[in-house]
Amino acid sequence: MNSLVRFALLLAAITAIDTAQAQRALPANDTTLTHIAFGSCAKENKSQPIWDAVNAAQPELFVFLGDNVYLDTRDPQVMQEKYQRLANQRGFQQLKASTPLIAIWDDHDFGENDAGADYPIKHASREAFLNFWHEPKDSPRWSREGIYTAYSFGPVGQRVQIILPDLRWNRSPLIIDPRWDSEASYETWAKAQIDSGKEVPGPYTRNPDPTATQLGEAQWQWLEARLREPADLRIIGSSLQVLADFPG
Repeated sequence: MNSLVRFALLLAAITAIDTAQAQRALPANDTTLTHIAFGSCAKENKSQPIWDAVNAAQPELFVFLGDNVYLDTRDPQVMQEKYQRLANQRGFQQLKASTPLIAIWDDHDFGENDAGADYPIKHASREAFLNFWHEPKDSPRWSREGIYTAYSFGPVGQRVQIILPDLRWNRSPLIIDPRWDSEASYETWAKAQIDSGKEVPGPYTRNPDPTATQLGEAQWQWLEARLREPADLRIIGSSLQVLADFPG
């Protein structure tokens, strides 16, 4: 066997191993789930010992709720590098090999802090996200105006529905609180809040425009249809506060 053939066979074997370990397949639609784990806000450049506890719990499904990496960039190459850092985390590798994963993004893995519809390279960000999470190429998430998705598992009487809305792709621009100029950053506001020792309003204020949106019309219609589907337990994974009157 010549060296070129040996190399080709070795490459095929490595590819097969990588594919097998790339990501556990999702449970079958009729699988009863009793142990679901959730997480968010994992900075890829820091140690992540939390995965030891997560893996020890042996969840049947893990839901990434957003800020799964901190891209904070408009450079697709930087996106790839930061996803690779998460992929290199030992605990994440173990989770990926043993537990089915589903994911949605928030602002930092969408691309920038507090980013919304006006983020200029959201299509490149979507490609990086869906490739990393091994989204099937025939998935509607590749072509929708947003990566929102939903899953259902279990038989009648034990059916769990998980709805993951996209709260970034279509979100209208935020309005800076007039007490902060347009250049004031989230970090500046947060520091003022810490320095004062009390809650400082801002940095954003309510948007009075009746056409302003968080989801976009198509996603609202999609969500309404999902809520009509039968489920015994319905979980909506929101990357933003739901119960707060106005978090600013």
